[in-house]
Amino acid sequence: MPIASVFVFENVFARYTGDKRALTTQDKRFLQYNFIDFPSNEQMVYDTGEDLKSRLKEIIKNNDL
Repeated sequence: MPIASVFVFENVFARYTGDKRALTTQDKRFLQYNFIDFPSNEQMVYDTGEDLKSRLKEIIKNNDL
């Protein structure tokens, strides 16, 4: 059974200058978030391992191997 894991790092945030009334509702939502650092290689490997472990457990649970 093929098994794969994909992680996409996405950090969406916004800053503005000028008249706040010109912003859309979605623009205002992005103002609540801040810049965060890109995850380290170690963190990405760990997260991928945890995801693969979870997927493998689900495969074993759903199939009599």
